[in-house]
Amino acid sequence: LEVAYEDLATVDYDLDYEAIYTVLDIVEKMLTVNAGLDTYNKLMDYIDSIETIEDVLYDRTVVSNDNLNEVLNILTAVVNMQLVKVVFNPAYEQLVSPMFEGAEGLVALLVDLESYSADMLVEDLNSIIAVLHEVVDMNALGIALDDAEIDWENSYAIDHLIETIFALNYLEVKLTDLLGYVTEELFDVSAIDAAQIDLANDGKLIAQAVRILIDELLAGDVVPFDKIDDLETLASFNFLTLAQKPYLMAVVDGLDKIVETSLVKQAMNVVIDQYSEFVPEDFQFLFETGITAELLYEDLNSIVDILRAVVETELYVILNDEDVSLVGIATELRTILDGILHLNILSIDMANVLHNVL
Repeated sequence: LEVAYEDLATVDYDLDYEAIYTVLDIVEKMLTVNAGLDTYNKLMDYIDSIETIEDVLYDRTVVSNDNLNEVLNILTAVVNMQLVKVVFNPAYEQLVSPMFEGAEGLVALLVDLESYSADMLVEDLNSIIAVLHEVVDMNALGIALDDAEIDWENSYAIDHLIETIFALNYLEVKLTDLLGYVTEELFDVSAIDAAQIDLANDGKLIAQAVRILIDELLAGDVVPFDKIDDLETLASFNFLTLAQKPYLMAVVDGLDKIVETSLVKQAMNVVIDQYSEFVPEDFQFLFETGITAELLYEDLNSIVDILRAVVETELYVILNDEDVSLVGIATELRTILDGILHLNILSIDMANVLHNVL
């Protein structure tokens, strides 16, 4: 591995030595305190007793939440060594990149780190490690391997994981290239202005949407999903039982957060630019009246308001054979109908709409 002397000379080696000593202390704690392997013979006996990987995975004295957190502490110490920053780019270029020589398409795009600096890498890794600590504390190990119940009321690690992923420097650096790949290989999204996308804020909004649904549907035991094994029973769950105001309003509130994202706002440019590709021919006239991406985005927000008004009527409870009051229903229906009729996509040229419909 060739690393410039000038770069190596910038490292404060005493600080990096301390990181190494920290790792040694952590490993000792993992073995002697957490796992109870406090003598050489105990450690060797344990190693000799291992026959399959499952013997280790399901041994909660060794593979425990405490030890997983200590592994993350080791990664923190290593990642923040100055030598890692200095060596990263040369190591990647000389050792990793050659492994992907000749790669094409998405793989080539993902492994090209020309615009991704060592500082960005360290920042991303520290963010990931921090949120993984929360995932471990949420008992992800028990949930994944021991069929432990998910404590939805204390599952904020899920929110923070979503936020962390969307805020990664790597995603920001790769966004333009990823959009280009989608345009070349899947469908044309060239109308999206990557500079107008705020992934970090979008991640917060998406996390808020997920939290709304978790709090209302999962933490409240409305949807029977408390363990991984419950996925099998969801197929037989009667989702019509969710046709109740609190649950439907939670869905609308979550949708409202998603609509707020810059990704959705920019997606309206694609709809306007490519509507002929996915809008049925009988409805394409709606997009030939001067509707713009901005107006269409206004409509999307209006549709969320209309859905909220629909939920307020509670007429949907008839799906569960429940009775509903019709007192004041005319006013509520007028609000809904008025919202629909004043959607930009209709009202910008109502004569054209009627001409094509009649």
